[in-house]
Amino acid sequence: MAVRRALYLCMVHLKELFRTPLFYAYLCLFFIYFYHLNVPTVLFQEETDIRINAWGYTAGVFSTPLSTIVFGMGIIMLFSDLPLLRGNALFESTRCSRNVWVFGRVLYVVGVSVFYTCIMFLLCLLTSRGELFDTDRWGKILNTIANGYHFEEIDDLLELSLTLTGKYTPIQAFGLSFMMCALCAISLGLCMLLLSMSFGRIIALLVGCVFSVLDFVISWKLPYVAYHASPLSLTRLSVICVPDMPYYPTFSYALTALIGSSVLVSVLCIAVSHMNKSFADKILRNQY
Repeated sequence: MAVRRALYLCMVHLKELFRTPLFYAYLCLFFIYFYHLNVPTVLFQEETDIRINAWGYTAGVFSTPLSTIVFGMGIIMLFSDLPLLRGNALFESTRCSRNVWVFGRVLYVVGVSVFYTCIMFLLCLLTSRGELFDTDRWGKILNTIANGYHFEEIDDLLELSLTLTGKYTPIQAFGLSFMMCALCAISLGLCMLLLSMSFGRIIALLVGCVFSVLDFVISWKLPYVAYHASPLSLTRLSVICVPDMPYYPTFSYALTALIGSSVLVSVLCIAVSHMNKSFADKILRNQY
């Protein structure tokens, strides 16, 4: 019964999200971003008369520091209203158990994270206008980039390595990148939920913004060992699939860290809800 109630709360929150005009404004902004990002790629394909593999290209795009900022900021925007989500959330907190109330929001974070990641990857995939039907071969352009050669038009848009192209097919790299990004979105969303419940939404937004820019800062200024502390860095295949770099986190570390942190934060969210006797009053005071 408790699980059913939590699922019901999650579905209600998702319906409200899809009825919010601001959500569709975010989708339009994401489309505009990827459309303009991939303009050089489209022109390059027209000039060379060679179509790029869209699956491998998308995996390469989401392996860059720029992609982590955009992806991370999108997560912050989507989860900026945690943990209330709706106007009558205070009423919900007094009509159901604390476990159900929190678990409903945890399920909401998971559902929105997967949907958001799917939208982001599909937008990049389709606006690249690359080859969609060849899922096994990387093609001339991507293989050339993986070998260290440069194309001025698209060199800054993606990161690939021989380790990645030699070990995975384009569709496998796409799926792997999608999985890691979805796990990161879940982990970051749950972290914001915990911080918002504990210290208020301002602190949650500040920490979320720090995590969003941390990977970019590390790639330019900080030691590479700091990648281990950056959740968005763990989504980049150019970082976690390079075994000959001793200071980079491995794929197994990234997978364990993202899943483990999500489970731990979910437990802490439930624990925080039980630590305060006046839970509903605390939620109201911290959020408004």
